[in-house]
Amino acid sequence: MRSPHSYNSFIEGTVYDRHDKTPLADIEIGIGSDETDSYGKVKTDHQGHYRIPVALGKGYLITAEGAAYSDFAFQDLIIPANGMKRDIGLLKKGVVKGTVRDTSGRPIAGARLFFFGPSGYNGDKVITATDGSFYTDALDIDYDANPTQYELLITQPKYSYIETKLSVQPHYAATDEHVANFVLLARAIVKGRITSQGKAIKDASLVPALINGTMPFDSNTDNQEIDSLIQMTDSNGNYTLSLSAPQTYNIDISGEDTVATRVQMHLVPGQSITINRDLAPFPYGSIAGRVINLAGHQVVGAAIELWTPRTSETDPVAYTDKRGRYVVRKVAPGDDYVVFAYMPKAQMRTGPNKESVRVRSYKTTIVNLRGDTVPPRCHILSPLPGATVKGIVSVRAKGTDNDGVSVIVLMVENEWIKDVEISHTDEGLPFDGKPSQTHWVRRGRAAFEWDSRKVSDGWHLLRIDVYDIDGNMASRTVKVKVHNAR
Repeated sequence: MRSPHSYNSFIEGTVYDRHDKTPLADIEIGIGSDETDSYGKVKTDHQGHYRIPVALGKGYLITAEGAAYSDFAFQDLIIPANGMKRDIGLLKKGVVKGTVRDTSGRPIAGARLFFFGPSGYNGDKVITATDGSFYTDALDIDYDANPTQYELLITQPKYSYIETKLSVQPHYAATDEHVANFVLLARAIVKGRITSQGKAIKDASLVPALINGTMPFDSNTDNQEIDSLIQMTDSNGNYTLSLSAPQTYNIDISGEDTVATRVQMHLVPGQSITINRDLAPFPYGSIAGRVINLAGHQVVGAAIELWTPRTSETDPVAYTDKRGRYVVRKVAPGDDYVVFAYMPKAQMRTGPNKESVRVRSYKTTIVNLRGDTVPPRCHILSPLPGATVKGIVSVRAKGTDNDGVSVIVLMVENEWIKDVEISHTDEGLPFDGKPSQTHWVRRGRAAFEWDSRKVSDGWHLLRIDVYDIDGNMASRTVKVKVHNAR
């Protein structure tokens, strides 16, 4: 925000009632521009006058707010060097009052009224009293459309909601008040039981939507907020839906491990119907197999992951048992899966063993995988144990592996310094649309430069970690004495 001394222009004017031209005191005027980083706020005096110092520039937004008056805003003002005079005429807010009753004429208490104007929901909390009456004097008038059109939504947990339109004008006399009386109809009740193969489904969901696909704007709770009417079945599979009528609904019913279904129905006020559904089991397939090492022995604790073309990240879905076997149940059919096996002692989640398969409904697909569990060999070539070093230290190491060395890492006091990639695979995720090309190097060397001046003089532990392409790791350490004679 600019400091006051950098304000080199101003805006001033008078705020008045547009209806009778009366000057308005205590109206809050705000102005600001992101382009000039200039902002200000004042209240009008008893003559309706205001003056705000601002910076010369453009892109200003000016607002006016008063308790009984409709909010005013005007943007893209350009403030010249000699200042600007801007008078603002305001209109009083609109008033709507009336009653809400049922078809017998009895008042309905606790009905919530939502008013949606040109700028959306106005935020005023209007609820009917015990005699069914309501009143609001907080409806802003659109300065370019007087009277202003409002959409009104009325909800109450025990009654069907209604939507209507109102024409609202500034409130200067009793004749300006919009008086509206409404009648709410009874709801329709849909209840029943959801099962699968005759057994109750707990927490099956029932999602009602209007036939055009939109969720009904309604409330089924006493907090009087606009809720969706999603219901979950109880432990016996029972449910009850209370829906506004008359309406035609699509009700989507789904439960865990079942095939979802849809029911379409037209409901009338006061209707009560029973809808029971027995959902078919989902046609899962499964994947099973065995993981062995290069010597043909079972691998215990290997992590199994499944990837599809749409997978960006995942977690293990199974682990191999003491015989190296695994089973992944409830695998959705139709997708092309890549089955990954990560070795249990691998330190890095790289270079997995994999195989692509397609799963069929109600069938078990066998996928056996072979993986490397042999760690690489690691050697530190320099510096020698017990060496005294200073300045930039050359650290050289080598690694060998039966399958391929992936990376060689230098650590100092368990802190990563640098790593050198030896073998690499040019595929990112399991599916990237490109053929994978892995460049395996069974023997690799790495040379590092370590700045010993970044640590204190004295003994320090250097460690070299060598990873193979399957994530197996081997380490070697050497202790050196740093002497930089600071």
